[in-house]
Amino acid sequence: MQANMKRYIRKRFLIVMTAVVGVILAAYATVCMLIDPEAVREKAVATLSELTGAEVRIGGASFDPIGGLNIDDLVVSTRDEAGGEQVLARVTRARLMHRLMGLMGGKLTYSYIDIRDAQIFIERTRSGRFNLEPVLEALGKCRADQQAFPTIRLDRARIRYVDHLLTDDSDQPLNMHFQNVSVSIGAVNSGSQKFRVSLSMNDPDLGRWTTREGEFDTEAGTFSFKATSSALALTEALTERFSGRVRDAWERFSPHGGSVKLSGSFRYDRQAERPVDFDIRAQLKGASASYWRFPYEITDVHGALVCRPEGVKLENLRGRTGRTPVTFEGSTGGYRRGAPVDMRIEAKGVPLDAKLRAAFKEPHQKLWDDFRPCGWADVTCKLDRQGLPGEKMRVRVLASSTAATPVTTTYRYFPYPLELDGCVFYDAGVMTIVERPGSTAELGNFEDGVLLARHEGTVLEVRGGTGRGAPHAPVKLVFRPSDGGELPLDEDLKQALSPSMRQIWDYLDLTGSTRGTCRVERSDPQQPQLDVVVELTDIKSRVRCRDFPYELHDPEGSVLYERRAAKFPHGRLLVQNLSTHRGGTLVEINGELSGFHADKPVEKMELTIQAANLSLDDDLRRAVPPKFAAVWNALSPTPQSRVNVACRLERDHPDMPRADLSLRIESIDSSLTCSYFPYRVDRVRGSAEYTRNERFPDGLLQLRDFECHSGVCPISVRGLFAGFATGKGVNNVHLVVEGKAVPLDNKLRLAFSAKHRGMYDSFRPEGLADVVCTVKRVSRTEPLSTEIFITPLGSSICCDRFPLRLTDVAGRIHVANGVVKVTKMRGRGADGVVMLDGVLHSNNGKAAPEFTVSGTNITLGPDVEAALPEKHRELLRKLKPRGSVTFAITVKQGRDEANGKVVEYSGLIRPEDVSLELGLRLAGLTGVVHLSGTVSKTGHDFRGRAAFPRVTIKNTRFTHVDGSFEKHGNLFNVYKMSGKVYGGEVAAQLRMHLKDPITYGIVADARSLHLSRFLRKEFQTKTDKLHGLLSGKLLLQGRGTDAGSLVGRADLRVTEGRLWEIPFVLALLKVLNFSPPERTAFTDATAKLEFYNRHVDVKQMNLLGNLVSIYGEGTVKWRGAVKLHFATGLGRFKLPELPLLSPVVRGIQKQIVLVRMTGTLREPKLEVLPAAPFTAPMKDIVDTFSASGKVAKEPR
Repeated sequence: MQANMKRYIRKRFLIVMTAVVGVILAAYATVCMLIDPEAVREKAVATLSELTGAEVRIGGASFDPIGGLNIDDLVVSTRDEAGGEQVLARVTRARLMHRLMGLMGGKLTYSYIDIRDAQIFIERTRSGRFNLEPVLEALGKCRADQQAFPTIRLDRARIRYVDHLLTDDSDQPLNMHFQNVSVSIGAVNSGSQKFRVSLSMNDPDLGRWTTREGEFDTEAGTFSFKATSSALALTEALTERFSGRVRDAWERFSPHGGSVKLSGSFRYDRQAERPVDFDIRAQLKGASASYWRFPYEITDVHGALVCRPEGVKLENLRGRTGRTPVTFEGSTGGYRRGAPVDMRIEAKGVPLDAKLRAAFKEPHQKLWDDFRPCGWADVTCKLDRQGLPGEKMRVRVLASSTAATPVTTTYRYFPYPLELDGCVFYDAGVMTIVERPGSTAELGNFEDGVLLARHEGTVLEVRGGTGRGAPHAPVKLVFRPSDGGELPLDEDLKQALSPSMRQIWDYLDLTGSTRGTCRVERSDPQQPQLDVVVELTDIKSRVRCRDFPYELHDPEGSVLYERRAAKFPHGRLLVQNLSTHRGGTLVEINGELSGFHADKPVEKMELTIQAANLSLDDDLRRAVPPKFAAVWNALSPTPQSRVNVACRLERDHPDMPRADLSLRIESIDSSLTCSYFPYRVDRVRGSAEYTRNERFPDGLLQLRDFECHSGVCPISVRGLFAGFATGKGVNNVHLVVEGKAVPLDNKLRLAFSAKHRGMYDSFRPEGLADVVCTVKRVSRTEPLSTEIFITPLGSSICCDRFPLRLTDVAGRIHVANGVVKVTKMRGRGADGVVMLDGVLHSNNGKAAPEFTVSGTNITLGPDVEAALPEKHRELLRKLKPRGSVTFAITVKQGRDEANGKVVEYSGLIRPEDVSLELGLRLAGLTGVVHLSGTVSKTGHDFRGRAAFPRVTIKNTRFTHVDGSFEKHGNLFNVYKMSGKVYGGEVAAQLRMHLKDPITYGIVADARSLHLSRFLRKEFQTKTDKLHGLLSGKLLLQGRGTDAGSLVGRADLRVTEGRLWEIPFVLALLKVLNFSPPERTAFTDATAKLEFYNRHVDVKQMNLLGNLVSIYGEGTVKWRGAVKLHFATGLGRFKLPELPLLSPVVRGIQKQIVLVRMTGTLREPKLEVLPAAPFTAPMKDIVDTFSASGKVAKEPR
């Protein structure tokens, strides 16, 4: 029962529900049919237009009695001042949910509005009004008691906010985009005109935001809310979301890294004097930032930036840069350009580097560059600006340094690197050195102070500062050592100077210390260059001018350097009475140098250095620059030498590569030992001038009128040295040393170099001479050349080329570059007069020896023999010359051979009654000999031709002797020597080997000698009945003067003779019982002789006559016994040819009588021999002459 009841109830419930649903569906269908969608769309547009007070456009709409009104592509816009459309919102989809009860009662009202994917555009114009103000005014007209105000809900909205009052420096407005914004707006209560606003945002870059206490009052026209964000990472993406003035303010600090948490409040009151009021706080934590006025990156930043309408305020903003803590305090008075600023920055131990320099403007960077600071300083910076039109930021900086934060600076116009201790106050371009303040709370009203600058042990006081001016700030700075302090003139100071100042430093070669004052000033702001004045006093240093090597120690006087824009824009150095007195020597420097440049020499220079009673000692020698060492060594002054010196340096225009230098040295009492003159000279008087100018860029030293005395002779020195270069020697040299009556001794010899000593030794001079020595060189690439003129004063010499000692020598000797030349050198020697002229010696291979030697009446005796070399003396001993000669010979250097140089000579010799031993003694040689020859290591060779009017050979006088001769090695030849003797002519050739003993060979040819004269001379015969013409040939060989060594042969003929009264012939005729002929004699004769071992072998001897003929052969000893055999027969007469008589006569003529001769030729012994057969030689003789009947005549 109960189960059935349940089924019944369930069934009834289903029926009822089905009926209700059916009714509802019928009602829904009826409403859908009764309601016009277009009317609903128009009603929605009207409702939204009334609600927003703006123009509304709907792309499409659909109505669902249950689901409400769905709208697509909703656009809400207003009109701007120009009448153009200004879009407030774009909605992709929106749903307006109506109230069902009102709809059933015939009234369409909405309970809420859902908006998704909306784009909302909020803009504040330059007048300060928002584009949403018309919407707020429309909302204020809506009364909740008149019609229900729907709740508006926005989801995933995108809001764009543009603010034309918050523009950046380029006048671009603030333009912010917000994404994923959810907004809910609803009335506080029914009938109220206040609405509660709830807003949240989850932006990828801006983080998660939530609002509280958000409401707006439509009646009062106010809107306010408070919002907080989550911690935001400070990334570049976050920075990119800002724009306009907010972007500028953000980028002034450029925060990055770490995080920031934003919180703030916003209130809008359209009726208030300042409609918009906001308070935004950015709390930084662990961030890094770079303030545009502070060049260093600040890390570990903690603190807050508070942005309000009146500006930005920094609250407890701290951080550090490196090891330096930095704090920022202050605020800005607004967001407009040129807004007031009141900010303070404090940093302990700020590095003074290029980053800090870059924080200054260009004029201040120039000031920085003048000081070039480095190190660390405590800095307090105050930034002020009142916000007046055109007002610039006032920057005040107090920088202080202590031992804990040292600062090193090298001021441009004070070259020491200095460590600073003190305070410098900078105020809007004005820098002042101030006393260290007790507090830095207020930056101003400081007293002028002193900045202590330390350089090693030196402490300087720096006072003054810079002023305000344009375009260049006035400057007034004073540097001076503290009480008792001195400036060290060391390498640090030199390297700190500008290049042009270093030139002056090097020129003066400064060492030591000094006191001084340096003033740096600029009074005219239009003048870019600073005036610098440096005055050095109480100089405790050494000064050694480069062109004047004497050192000045602790000089009195002052040195002033000034660079004034008006007068000396490139600087001037003024030296006033800088003098020192030491050891009797007074040195003083005066002058001026001006126009210093970094890349070129000083423009103008007028500097005078004077030294009185200066000693040429070793200290000065060591101080002389190396390039002048050669001159010092050449002159070698003694330490006791004293001179006066005047040095002047001049430069007239900047294009000169260096200053003109003139140096004048006047000798007071000096002693020198010139390397080119061997004697020490004392009491030197004269002057030397050194000049260096455009004509002589490497210097010219001139010696003028140097007069002195060596103790043995007066000496003068003059000349010049030009072109000095360190390590290269002097380029040009021309030095003349002249001595009067100089002893030709070993001292003078030692003055020559080794090669020149050989020339000196080649003369072996003795006595006195005037000597002029010239040393010169055109270029340092060439060797020094020495030229010596020697004028003998009754001296004696003995030249190797003509080794005869000459006395009473007159003339001139010229020695230059290894060449010895004599000019008309005349002297006496060997009882005669000798003259030399030409080049006697040369060892440089350029000028070969070539000279002429002539002699008059030179006696060939011991003097000549002693003058010859040993090998030539031996030859002279062999020849045993006697007499005198007059000669003129030219000698010159010949070709080079494998055995060395060859000396060639040629000339003319005139012997006067000269005798020689050439195997045969030659005497009475008088004539002319043309001679030429060569002398070398291997020997002496010569050739020539002789012509003697007369000569005696072995007591035989020859006339008209003429012929040629030659000597080569040890061989002496005489070619075609001919002469007249005994009425005929003799031609001979001689060949001699000049070894010990001398060997020789003679070939002689005699023609038509008068027999009678020959016999009278050679055999002392007194007969007058031996006549004829003797001809023949003679060949002889011998050794030395030994007659026993003679060998040879002779062929003799006598023609046209009348030969009778021959002793042995008369004896022979007597033996044969022939009577001596009285009118007829032998007419012809022949003889063939051979000589050996003091014997004459008569091979054939024939005496032919018309009546009797004699034929003979045998031997004859030299001046001794004879042994001859003769055959006699009838002569050569002829009878007419008769038939019977002629054969008888011929038979009789062939009858021969034999005779033997012994004894001597003067006292012969004859013996008739019985008939016997002829010996072979005799038979040949008889047959020959019997057949011929006569002897052929020799041509005359």
